Amino acid sequence: MAVWRAALCALAIGGCGGTASAAPLQGQVSYAKSGGIAGLVQKLTVTRDGHATTSSAVRKRSFRLSKVQLKALTSAVTKARISRTSSEKDNVQGADGFSFSVGYNGDKVTWSDFSDKPPQRVLALYELLDGLYTSHAPSQR
Repeated sequence: MAVWRAALCALAIGGCGGTASAAPLQGQVSYAKSGGIAGLVQKLTVTRDGHATTSSAVRKRSFRLSKVQLKALTSAVTKARISRTSSEKDNVQGADGFSFSVGYNGDKVTWSDFSDKPPQRVLALYELLDGLYTSHAPSQR
């Protein structure tokens, strides 16, 4: 019996090593896309613990991110450096364009079809969030 306990303890201690996990989210993450001819509205919010809600103009859907998704999101948020990035100003006037935003912990970066795009690090976060929205979008019915 003592041999099994020793083996289990060794496995437990050994399992604690390896790569360090990403630091947890320090605040809420948000994503939004709106506009276009049809007046599209897409929103996603993710809480610190991985609970998420997608919403359209008329529906909502809640889900929970997997550990892998939460780790990828935490990494993308850290790399995006939202608090150190300015929003883009529109360069031209136009109709039926889209507006985009990503936010983290109270900071937000916005841009549109009529402005320059934000840095690639912010676009990488946007693309990850856009994929989550698409995978968990509320039904259209």
